[in-house]
Amino acid sequence: NLSAVEMLNLSALVRFENQTIVIGKTWQGGIIFYVDKSGEHGLIAAPKDLTDSSGNAAYIEWWNGSYTNTGAKATAVGTGQANTTAIVVSSQGADSYAAKLCDDLVIGKYSDWYLPSKDELNLMYNNIGQGATTPLTNIGKFASYYYWSSSEDTGINGWGNAWGQDFDHGSQVYFSVNNTVFVRAIRSF
Repeated sequence: NLSAVEMLNLSALVRFENQTIVIGKTWQGGIIFYVDKSGEHGLIAAPKDLTDSSGNAAYIEWWNGSYTNTGAKATAVGTGQANTTAIVVSSQGADSYAAKLCDDLVIGKYSDWYLPSKDELNLMYNNIGQGATTPLTNIGKFASYYYWSSSEDTGINGWGNAWGQDFDHGSQVYFSVNNTVFVRAIRSF
């Protein structure tokens, strides 16, 4: 015989396993935009763009201080969280910069949001942004403008640049970290 706690745990597991995890589904505070090969893990985009302390969605800097190497250079899927942590740890105190705003975000019971890596941002564009095929084309309601990734790029100066993505045409480019563009947080499950 199972105890009451074991029955509750089994009931929760059955409910989880009966859920369909697919790209485009609203789930766990946002929109699923990537599911790994296991079908059990993936990435979720926040339902809307973040705003700075003045409420401006399009005017958020990547970095809040003088040029520095944060060590947030990873670009692969699965590296955005570590990049975000590296940026926040390197912070110089201000709160209205891309990684910090993502790190501080709470939607419902979910507080584990972060700034996507370069490759995670590209998946978002291709799977629920303007690069997605119908019926998923821009279900994330992204602006036709640039978005920050958490991936720093050394660029020609060796510092002071980070990767962004144009959600109008899909190109990935790097900008000076004190440029201001859109930010969309993600979380993993």
